[in-house]
Amino acid sequence: MNFEKIKEMLKNRKVQIIAGTVAGVLVLTLAGTMLLNNKNVENKNIAIEKDNKKYNKKDVNKDNRYAKEKLEELKKTDTSNLSDEEKKDLENKIAEAEKKVADDNNSSSTEEVTSGTSNSDSNSTSSKNDSTENNSTNNNTNNGTVPNKPNDNNTSDSNKHTHSWNPITSTVHHEEQGHYENILVSESWTEEIPIYEEQAREICNGCGADITADPTTHNKNHMLNGEPGGWTTEYVQVQVGTDKINHDAVYENKWVVDKAAWDETVTTGYSCSCGATK
Repeated sequence: MNFEKIKEMLKNRKVQIIAGTVAGVLVLTLAGTMLLNNKNVENKNIAIEKDNKKYNKKDVNKDNRYAKEKLEELKKTDTSNLSDEEKKDLENKIAEAEKKVADDNNSSSTEEVTSGTSNSDSNSTSSKNDSTENNSTNNNTNNGTVPNKPNDNNTSDSNKHTHSWNPITSTVHHEEQGHYENILVSESWTEEIPIYEEQAREICNGCGADITADPTTHNKNHMLNGEPGGWTTEYVQVQVGTDKINHDAVYENKWVVDKAAWDETVTTGYSCSCGATK
């Protein structure tokens, strides 16, 4: 056998093996570079999407804070001087503000769940790409598996809370209402004061009669009848007239109660056992 020919054949075989190895390394390097570029582009897109969602979330949170502040201002409104119609209008505004806050909270929760789902999908995709890249680089035939992420949206209906609103009341005291007016205490009247004068009176000693008008004749008749006579002079007070004094009617400025004092129970809001208020 020709040894030179055999040596030539072995040399050519070695060159083919080296050339095949170099070509394989170049192919793997190129494939890895392409996968790395694709992953960088994908990560950049995800970062841009996250930034957009972050700014949108800031706007939503700002609107939500404004709605909550407006709701708190409405709840602090003093209703003691409001009419029934104004109170009803205030309650409607409070209900609308609470609905707005609730809708904003639900919208925010939905965005967070959506964001979480998107991140999960991105992470899964990245894991698969990493697995594929590693498999291509290492020529590993084993397929990588990604564990299933539990679904946060699967909440039980039994955990949902339904508000049971109980009124929050306060007592408002109202003072009595009334006015001052002149009340008749006594009617007008006329006072009569008698006028007295001291006068002398001749009193019969026998019968005690007043004989001032004709004491002599009266005493003579007693003597003719065999009766004792004589008289005594006495001084007495005799009314000779009347003095009249007119008194005006008497009035007094008194407080007249039109409406008695009373306490009013006013509903200032509503509360739930969970701590929520409206």
